[in-house]
Amino acid sequence: RMAEADAPFGGDRNATAAVLFTDVVGFTLWAETRDPAEVMRLLREVHALTADEVFRAGGVLDKFIGDGAMATFGAAAPTAPAEAARRALSCADAILAGLGDLNRRRAGRGEAPVRLSLGLHLGEVMVGDVGAAGRMELASVGDAVNVSSRLEALTRDLGCAACASDALVRAAGGPPPGWRLAGDRALPGRRGHATVWTRDP
Repeated sequence: RMAEADAPFGGDRNATAAVLFTDVVGFTLWAETRDPAEVMRLLREVHALTADEVFRAGGVLDKFIGDGAMATFGAAAPTAPAEAARRALSCADAILAGLGDLNRRRAGRGEAPVRLSLGLHLGEVMVGDVGAAGRMELASVGDAVNVSSRLEALTRDLGCAACASDALVRAAGGPPPGWRLAGDRALPGRRGHATVWTRDP
């Protein structure tokens, strides 16, 4: 769509979007003792898995962040919040299912399994171009992005694979199979509490 537009970034605009963050658990410690070629192979495998499922669910891959990624549903194109929330949950489930396949392939090569953590939230974002004259990119920013990132970090404390906000789960019409209510939780680095749903690997 951007390639076909006269003004591809189109100015800033507000949207209600679902935001998904992913991260490889323990990546920094793992990479300390690995050959760079092995690190690159892992990144390519995990990034490909994430991108494939984001695109399959109709989302936009906002950016790769080291070993992690950020994706949005409903930010780049108008989407009903309920549909954006359902797509994000479907994408999270598909990523975790695909991770099982990836780990079976890794086991066949004698490599250790990979753990991913995911955070999902639905809220208001602003979509626009950020950067400088020589390097611009389309980005989604706002507190909803920060909450999603903090939900991803919360998976470490709760020992789960994914955390989703109650706002996102309610907008989707309820939790898909495999998700359970974890109650009110403090989000790392934020004031107050949020009602959280979790999913095991």
